[in-house]
Amino acid sequence: MTETTKSTSLLTDAAPDVEWLEDPAERARHAANGLTPRLVARPRTAEQVGRVLAAADQAGWAVAPWGSGTHIEVGNPRQAMDLALDLRGLDQVLEHDRENLTVTVQAGCTLAALQEAVREAGQWLPLDVPDPARCTVGGMLAANLSGPRRLRYGTARDLALGLEAALVTGEVIRPGGKTVKNVAGYDLTRLFIGSWGTLGAITAATFRLWPLPAQATTLLVAFREAGAAFAFAQALCGSKLFPAAVEVVDALPPGLSPLVDGARATVAVLLEGSASAVARQVRDVAALAQHQGAAEAEPLSGSQHEALWQDLARSGWDPSAGEGVLLRVGLPPARLREAWALWEGAAARQARAGSGLLYVRLSGASPAEVEAWRSQVAGMGGYLVVERAPLALRRAVDVWGPLGAQARPMQALREAFDPRRTLNRGLLLDREA
Repeated sequence: MTETTKSTSLLTDAAPDVEWLEDPAERARHAANGLTPRLVARPRTAEQVGRVLAAADQAGWAVAPWGSGTHIEVGNPRQAMDLALDLRGLDQVLEHDRENLTVTVQAGCTLAALQEAVREAGQWLPLDVPDPARCTVGGMLAANLSGPRRLRYGTARDLALGLEAALVTGEVIRPGGKTVKNVAGYDLTRLFIGSWGTLGAITAATFRLWPLPAQATTLLVAFREAGAAFAFAQALCGSKLFPAAVEVVDALPPGLSPLVDGARATVAVLLEGSASAVARQVRDVAALAQHQGAAEAEPLSGSQHEALWQDLARSGWDPSAGEGVLLRVGLPPARLREAWALWEGAAARQARAGSGLLYVRLSGASPAEVEAWRSQVAGMGGYLVVERAPLALRRAVDVWGPLGAQARPMQALREAFDPRRTLNRGLLLDREA
C-alpha cells in the first residue's frame, strides 16, 4: 500500500458514511489556482464535516471548503489543496420563524433558495450578491459578501444572528446560539464571518429577515462632471431620505442608453418602501439632483430596474469578459472622488458612495502598478485589495495588502483554531514570500 493510499484510507475510514469521490472528472471540477484535489468529500451533516476535518488535520492534508466555487479563486493562491470539502449536500432550510423574522439554513443552501423559502411570508434577506442562484450561504458568510444594499441593510456579518461551524478538532460549535457562549471576549459569529474558511467550515447560520418592500424604484441621475456626481451622492447619503443604495458608475450596463451625451458619471439611486414613501422619495431625490447640477434624472422600474441592480451587484466584474483585474478600494467616502481619478480610462469604475468602496475593472495590471496604486490609496487613508486577477498576478503580490494592526490578532486566532494550517492554507494568512 502506497503512502497516498494509506493517507486516503485514514480519511475515508474516519467517516465511512461520507460520500468520497476520487473520479478524475469530479476532482477536475474542483480544481482551482492550478491545484487539483486528490479527493473530494461530500458530507451531509455538520458532524460528518467535523469528522472529515479532524481526519484531514491528523493526516496533514490541506483542505479547501467548497460551495459553488463562485469565489474559489479570490484571495492569495492556496499553497496546497489535497481535499475539496464540498458542502452543497448541506442545503436545507432548517427553520423559518415568521413571527420573529428569522431563518436558519445550512451552508450549502443558495441565497436564491433561501429567498424563495421566505418570500411567501412576505420576508427576505436583503443581501444582493453576484449570482444568487449559485452563491451558497456558507460562501457568502466566509467572504462576508454584500452588494449595493449594504448602505441600508449592512453586510452578511450585520444580518447573521448566529452560526454553526465544524473545527479541525472535529468539534461542532454554535456561537451566537444557546449551546455555546462566545469565549475570551470574542464574538465568534462575527469572527468566522469574513475569515475565508481559515478558522473552521461554516455549516449553518441564522439570519435576521426584513419585510419585503412593497415597492422599489430606481432613479438614474446623470452628471457631466464626476465631481458633481460624487457631491450629489454624498449629500444624498447624508440626508434623511434613506436610500437603499447609491452607486456611482462611469457607464451604464449594456441594455441601458446613456441619459445624456457626454455624461461623465451616473448615480443610480435605489428607493424601497411603501408606494407613497417611494413616490415622495423620488420627488425629493430628483429635486436634490437638480439642485446639485444634474444634467438629467430618469426613473427606472420593471425588468430594467431588476437587471440594473443584478449588474451592479457584480461590482464591476464581468465573468464573460475573460481574464482581467478587479480592484476593491476602501477609504473614507469623502475621498472617493480623488481615488476615482486614479483610474481614468479603466474598463469600468463603480463606487458604493455611502460605504466608501470603489471597484475598478482593468484589462490587466502589473505588480508594480498594484503597489504604486496601493501606496497612493494608503495616502488617502484607505486600502486596496486585488479582488480578481489572473493567477500570475496573485502569486506576485499579496492581494490583501498590509494587514497592519490586524495581523497579530488574526494570526493568534489562526493559531488557536487551526495550528497546522489545514484550512485554505495561504489564502488569507501564511502567504509564501
